[in-house]
Amino acid sequence: MTDTWVIIQARMESSRLPYKAMLDIQGKPMIQHVIERCQAAGVGNVMVATSQCKADLTIKKRCDKLGVSTFMGDEDNVLHRFYKAAIRVKAEHVIRVTADCPMIDPKIIKDTVGYYWHETPDYCASRMDPNAFPDGMDVEIFTFAALKEAYEQADPTVLARFHDACTMVEIAISQVQDVLRADDAQSFDGAVEGQV
Repeated sequence: MTDTWVIIQARMESSRLPYKAMLDIQGKPMIQHVIERCQAAGVGNVMVATSQCKADLTIKKRCDKLGVSTFMGDEDNVLHRFYKAAIRVKAEHVIRVTADCPMIDPKIIKDTVGYYWHETPDYCASRMDPNAFPDGMDVEIFTFAALKEAYEQADPTVLARFHDACTMVEIAISQVQDVLRADDAQSFDGAVEGQV
């Protein structure tokens, strides 16, 4: 699966909890727990997408130490950062996880990706239904084509307001409704849901 990449969204300048990506949890920074859990899922290569902000060099240094690829892009425009990171590694399938989910379950990642491969939607997420899993178990997977279309068609004045809490599905639904066709959600393995 060399064209499938887990891209972990991370930055230090969080307004609610600054420097959270590097907060120590049982002797490891939060970002390392997330990386290791994504690697344990075994669904693709792992990269961390952070910003060009000076503070985020700390994240890059940790990733370098762990042998994990990094991409440093736009601090505020997360869609731009993801799009450029995906281009860098020639990803055809992008799995999005955020660095503030240190308890993300590798099985949920694997099941979400399993649904995606089985049903081949443009977009799939573990929490299309917010009641499916508790917060912190969020994983999304989408085609590069859907990401590219969202990037090219989204209003740049709106994109300037996006931050880490915004998801690919929110971007696509609000800006590019034809990327995510609103068919009925289907389930895979009893809980994971997606849209075609």
